[in-house]
Amino acid sequence: MNLIFYILFVLLFYLCLFRFPNFTSTKKLIIIYGVSLILSFIFYIITPFIALIYSKMTGNGIDGVFLKEITTKLLMSFLTVLFINLFILLFVDNMIDYLINFHKTYNTDNINKNPIKFLVENQIKIKKGYRIFFALGSMVMLYGVWFGKN
Repeated sequence: MNLIFYILFVLLFYLCLFRFPNFTSTKKLIIIYGVSLILSFIFYIITPFIALIYSKMTGNGIDGVFLKEITTKLLMSFLTVLFINLFILLFVDNMIDYLINFHKTYNTDNINKNPIKFLVENQIKIKKGYRIFFALGSMVMLYGVWFGKN
């Protein structure tokens, strides 16, 4: 089960990092990530009550340790995906855009000289490169959440 959740969260991270920014604006993404963060905490608080009601209705006992472990892992996975994507969206993307706009506005004399020329020409590749770097780091964090020792 841990492997299934790990794969699902890696896919969710991939979608949030590489696909969602292509379809929606930055403002909408911030709203989506904020709502997702609030819903993650609500899910973490409500899940034990739902499990308790389910166990009372069916008569089957649910292991409290397992329930606590799985809800904590789910919360940590959601937080990893949301915070890393929010960090990339707010800081790193804006930092690259700010650097390029600064040089296009105030440094037009040197815009055709390296390394500024390289930065301007390869803006999309640079953004994809650091997104891949963060994706690999997130995979390691998610691996630690799902397969690490408790």
